[in-house]
Amino acid sequence: MAMFRWLYLVLAINIRAGVHIAVTSRFPHQNHVVV
Repeated sequence: MAMFRWLYLVLAINIRAGVHIAVTSRFPHQNHVVV
């Protein structure tokens, strides 16, 4: 159970980081990022 929770946490962080990188690279002129 603990391993599943850790895996879910890592997956959620990776998804947020990936979305943030994609949005910032696509719109470099905007300072704020709305997810």
